[in-house]
Amino acid sequence: MHSTHGSIYAGRVELTQLRTFAAVARTGSISRAAAELGYSQSALSRQLQALEADLGVPLLERVARGIRLTLHGEALLPHAREVVRSVAQARVDVAEAAEAEVRLRLGSVPSATASLVVPALAVLERTRPRLAVALRQGSASGLIGALAAGELDAAVVLAGPDDRPRPGLVAEPVLTDELRLLAPADHPAAAAGVPVALAELADQTWVEAVGDQGLLRRVAADAGLRPRRVRRAPDHAARVAYVSSGLGLALVPGLLAADLPAGLAAVPLRNAPTRDLVLVRPERAEQPAALAAVREALTGS
Repeated sequence: MHSTHGSIYAGRVELTQLRTFAAVARTGSISRAAAELGYSQSALSRQLQALEADLGVPLLERVARGIRLTLHGEALLPHAREVVRSVAQARVDVAEAAEAEVRLRLGSVPSATASLVVPALAVLERTRPRLAVALRQGSASGLIGALAAGELDAAVVLAGPDDRPRPGLVAEPVLTDELRLLAPADHPAAAAGVPVALAELADQTWVEAVGDQGLLRRVAADAGLRPRRVRRAPDHAARVAYVSSGLGLALVPGLLAADLPAGLAAVPLRNAPTRDLVLVRPERAEQPAALAAVREALTGS
């Protein structure tokens, strides 16, 4: 009795042996179990013999119709099945945990956050639920600096007319956004219901948001327009309030024109100026699959 128990506790039972034993018990046949597991019958028999030697007891006996479990085999079977099942589940859990650990730090300029980036995150929530994205908002220059410093994995920014990629970073196109004229709904430019030419608005007062300095001047120069007067608003919300209060007109990205207060209109422009949004990332991305999923959600393709 003592020697038998000593063998049981001292033996080195392997997962492969238990899987083989459970397959033989289920099929009742060494040949069928060998075919199922992809072993030769002799290799499978050696595994069973090693298991019996490790435990120090016979587990199987031959009968006229094949193989039958001994009392020791009957005692081992539920444990063997549980070990095999538990290891299989452990593999699944580990794989899922690895997927859940995929985290991406994404930057966005303010004009892209609400209308482009957040809807893309909602798509990722449905299609890639184990991808966690931490969003950071800032200026294009600040986000590019954070990328270069390794603080972000990617950023959605506006591509400037003279931009050249920084060494080690690449920019992938996301969206071309048309500028709109922001005006009170009862302004003649809005009431006409047709695209308006900027050159026709030379006598208007304009509102420019801090952070967009240079945009109005550049677009106006291209259109042959010299603004009579320009007000400076501290941010986009203030710019909208200025226009709503009749203090001037403004140029706004089309992405920001989707959700305007009552009484305002986003008027299409004739030969509308555009701005390109790009996804900037390191040339050697650490998480290429996650970045590809983000770009797909941003572009819809």
